[in-house]
Amino acid sequence: MVLDFKKNDVVVFDGDSLTRRSMTVNRNDWPYLRLMNWDDSWANTVEELMFCWRPELDLKFFNTAVGGSTSQDLFNRVEECVLPLNPNWVIVTIGTNDSNISTLSEFDEMMRKYIERLNEKILVKVLLLGGFRESAKFVGEKACYNRAIPFFEALKQIAVDTGNYYLDVGEILAKKSEILFKQSEAHTVFGDGVHFNKIGNNIIAGEVLKAFGIIK
Repeated sequence: MVLDFKKNDVVVFDGDSLTRRSMTVNRNDWPYLRLMNWDDSWANTVEELMFCWRPELDLKFFNTAVGGSTSQDLFNRVEECVLPLNPNWVIVTIGTNDSNISTLSEFDEMMRKYIERLNEKILVKVLLLGGFRESAKFVGEKACYNRAIPFFEALKQIAVDTGNYYLDVGEILAKKSEILFKQSEAHTVFGDGVHFNKIGNNIIAGEVLKAFGIIK
């Protein structure tokens, strides 16, 4: 899969705390998040590298993700927070929180409504990130992603059905995590067992940039 950024594209990152840890749309990240490096994410890395590597594209980036979000939250704020930005691309992480409180059918229905609303603007393309997984080998990791597996599979099917895109970043993240762990048991891609540290975020950002043909 090779996607393509065009000159002057507007790229919106949306979703849950895997994309942005802030708990409200407009609130600045509080000092603790910055001190713990929790305010950083793969989305920031993608934005920074595109700014440095491909300045001629003059891309505009926005991050509307909110920690704790579900598919219902995405749909509820799409009119106010995403559509006014006139995005060409919307890149999303979602499903982990839904796996705790929503049925799979509810999630499927809400995500289809969200994407349908985005796709009503003809130039908007949606990239759904999924496949996140867990391994007991990593320090501090909590069992959370196993419940989300069916939700990620639903995202993959939704992308196919709606003519959008799905990127499984979990498989390559797990493979690289395994290599790092063999080097040292101190190596982990997680910050708290659920969210990713700088290592994990860099791996995810790399997979996104590969999908867009920026790196090989």
